[in-house]
Parts: sequence; structure tokens; C-alpha cells
Amino acid sequence: HPSEGRVPALTYFLVRESDNKIIGMANIRLYLNDRLREEGGHIGYGIRPSERRKGYNKINLYRALEVCEENGLEEVLLDCNKENLGSSKTMIALGGIKQYEKMHEEELIERYAINVNESLEKYKGVYGVENNSQKIKE
Repeated sequence: HPSEGRVPALTYFLVRESDNKIIGMANIRLYLNDRLREEGGHIGYGIRPSERRKGYNKINLYRALEVCEENGLEEVLLDCNKENLGSSKTMIALGGIKQYEKMHEEELIERYAINVNESLEKYKGVYGVENNSQKIKE
């Protein structure tokens, strides 16, 4: 059982091939402790501010889901601030189903769940790297 302090996690960077620039990152928690089960979830991600609103985070999340599948995770939980429309749209675009909203330290947090295998299968033609090399190289 993971401790309340730390859990096993993997961190990946999304790098655009054309200029070798780090566009974003994803942190994938392989197990959840009680605190992460309540808030935070399995995947945390971000995109460089100058590269936002270009579709990169959908690719970023898709790649994170591939890592989740490789590590035996069948369903993942993700959170975002309700005001972070880009993040919630990304989760929904990859099959995220809203579980609930709750207040946390004066912020309204949304919790989503994604079925890893269903999402990877359904969106591989959209966000899979084989089909997005041009998008990544922009």
C-alpha cells in the first residue's frame, strides 16, 4: 500500500520534433494513496503557456494513457479546477466522464474518470502518434 507521502510515478515530456522544444509534461501516478484518491488522481499534466490552445494536451494525455495501459491501469482519475476549461475539455475529448465537483481550499474542483483501453482504442486514429506526426512537428 503506498504511503501517504509518496507514490510510484513516471514523468514524461512532450517534445516537438521540428525544434526539439519541450511543449508539455505528464506525471503518471501508478498507485493512489488516500489523498490522491480524493484529489489529484493518476495523471497531472501541463503545456507550456506559449503552446497552449494548439491541441498538444490531447496528444499529451493520449500518450499518458498509453503509459497507464502499459502499467496495468484500466481506469484513471483526473482533476482540474472548474475554471480551467482547457483541461476539462482535454479530459472530455479523451472520453473523460465527470464524477463530481467539490470545493477544495476555495476552488471548485472537477473529478473525471477515463477508461484507459476504451479511450486508447476510440481515439488512436485521432491522437495516436502514428497519425499525428505532422501535428507534433508543426
